[in-house]
Amino acid sequence: MKRIFFIVFLCVGDLVYGQTNFEKGMIAFNQGLHYDATVFFSRAISKKEDLSTSYMMRGAALIQLSEFESAGKDIDTSLLVDSTNYLAFVYGGRNLFKQGLFAEAIVFYDKSIALKLEYESHFYERAICHMSLLSFDAAMVDFDRAIQLNPNEYTHYLNRGICKMKLNSFDAALKDFDAALLIQPNELSYANKGSVLLKLGRYEEAISNLTIALSAEPWNDVYNYERGLAYKALGKVELAKKDFRNSAASGFVLAKKELKD
Repeated sequence: MKRIFFIVFLCVGDLVYGQTNFEKGMIAFNQGLHYDATVFFSRAISKKEDLSTSYMMRGAALIQLSEFESAGKDIDTSLLVDSTNYLAFVYGGRNLFKQGLFAEAIVFYDKSIALKLEYESHFYERAICHMSLLSFDAAMVDFDRAIQLNPNEYTHYLNRGICKMKLNSFDAALKDFDAALLIQPNELSYANKGSVLLKLGRYEEAISNLTIALSAEPWNDVYNYERGLAYKALGKVELAKKDFRNSAASGFVLAKKELKD
């Protein structure tokens, strides 16, 4: 194991020969070599290279290594050096989000937004925190802003559609899922669209969308269960039972109940 690590480390060092430690750290970070990045950022800190940003980026690398306490300390130090570093607040929010501390993360995103309005990511990430707290109206406000800043990102529409679905605004949710699919076909948009169509009693369309989702994840218990419900509503009993069996195989309780009835 040590030999493999040594070879990787040398490759990164050779690649960025002649650059500052901070620049080497950024290259390692962007390549997903997060431990290596912490080494370079530590060297940058010791030489006072881009000090606030070096602390912030070492914290960002530590988040990826799930070293959340150390990451938080680095991000706090970054903000002590430069309290206007909005990205440090973003990474602080991400660190807290990873720990399931959604309300605390929102406080960090509030501060990053106060410093820089025209930045898509902190609106999107704060929206996800609101969703995690089941505050769907607040989440939609942030998704609206993220979409204004970047109308070509399908996940903004997908997640806003999920919020609308949770609030029983089914027609509006369908529009968002269709917008997401127009940008990039994806399993979750098909699955959630199928779920909404099932609720609206549009069973054939629900089956079509859930079938596409199942082509990406054939044993998904929810997809199978919901397609089974659509088949059942259409009187296609054997197809429904097959889907319920596939769903029940993973322990899905509602599917087991359907098979008993």
